[in-house]
Amino acid sequence: MKKLSWPLIIIIVFCALGLYQDITNAPIINFLIPLILIAGVILLIKFPPNRWSKSKKQTRAASEQEKYKQAVKIQRQKMKQNQQNNSSTSKTLPFKVIEGGRDDNDTPRYH
Repeated sequence: MKKLSWPLIIIIVFCALGLYQDITNAPIINFLIPLILIAGVILLIKFPPNRWSKSKKQTRAASEQEKYKQAVKIQRQKMKQNQQNNSSTSKTLPFKVIEGGRDDNDTPRYH
């Protein structure tokens, strides 16, 4: 385990003394409000509300995924039918190269 440095120990001692003095001199309500807020946040993180639960998200995502898979199947069937119908009528054309008019020796105009 790593040793604590002297400045860190001094800071921790001062923080502890300050907290002790605040607890003994200040009214209890000053500490209850932050404690309640922190406890509420921790409880929400540990036990989230039902609308954020993973099970509903997973079932919704699963149903959406099934719909997507069905749509993909239908689309593939349509594509196969179109390819079979158009295979004899389609004609493959070679690519055409269009010569560019850029001069590589000059620097770019807009930089």
